[in-house]
Amino acid sequence: ANRYSRPVEKLVAESERIAKGDLEAWESVESDVTEMHQLARAHDQMRAGLKTLLKIEHDLKIARSIQESTFPERLPGLEGFEIAAWNQPADETGGDTYDVIGVHGASIGDKIVLTDGEAARAVLVLADATGHGIGPALSVTQLRAMLRIAVRAGLSLSDIATYLNQQLCADLPDGRFITCWLGEVRSGEHALNAISAGQGPLVLYRAGDDSFELPDTDTQPFGLLDLGPIEAPPSLELSVGDIYAVLSDGIFESTDPRGEEFGVERVQEVIRRHRSESAEAIKEELRKAEAAFSQGAPVADDKTILIVKRV
Repeated sequence: ANRYSRPVEKLVAESERIAKGDLEAWESVESDVTEMHQLARAHDQMRAGLKTLLKIEHDLKIARSIQESTFPERLPGLEGFEIAAWNQPADETGGDTYDVIGVHGASIGDKIVLTDGEAARAVLVLADATGHGIGPALSVTQLRAMLRIAVRAGLSLSDIATYLNQQLCADLPDGRFITCWLGEVRSGEHALNAISAGQGPLVLYRAGDDSFELPDTDTQPFGLLDLGPIEAPPSLELSVGDIYAVLSDGIFESTDPRGEEFGVERVQEVIRRHRSESAEAIKEELRKAEAAFSQGAPVADDKTILIVKRV
């Protein structure tokens, strides 16, 4: 009886120690029973596997912290506009990103100083890499870094889009790409300059006649093919009360327990219902409406919202 019971008791004790998170090495089981040695080896493999998983979990938390630090703590102010943004990853790290880059210096060639206070203009981005997790998170973080360098260099929106696409074509593996919406607004002006590289649907609410437009995308997603210079479309004139919403597909394609998608129409309903409120309030109402619709279903994709309102 001792031949079997003592090794089993030791294996049970080690299992309890592992369950409490103690993964340090242990004294091997002394037994001439083959099955006991097999169980002991299984314990060692389990301990090593748990150590690896805990390290991965720790590394992912660090990666998430680094990615979160790239989101602006506060958004710059621009006369005539309200801007609000939000992001929720599906995993510890996400394949979505956004940024609102406030700039002192309204014209190309002026001294460029970035600010999160009152700004002369702002460059905006919402980008969504294929998939979600650590790989896409690295890709969109790279895009965000390149964008900030381009803004500091004083490049136009067209040049920024062209160079981002060229660099991502060189860097991304085959089959990978990033949909991206780039925008620019200037303090005291009424126009929005924007380029959509495969990012859509885009939702534009016109306050004057209480109607919606769905602006087209302007070019292919970044990283697929270098087609040369990307030209920006004409500026979009915005009247007081107009609302421009850019959302990642994690919002539109969010599903309820029956599998029905949140969709464009529900986004429009929320915007219309809260059209007189601030950009921040509209963003919050969209976030809450989508969460209520999904009814706690597992998050299948990263979710990002960017709202620009003319005031």
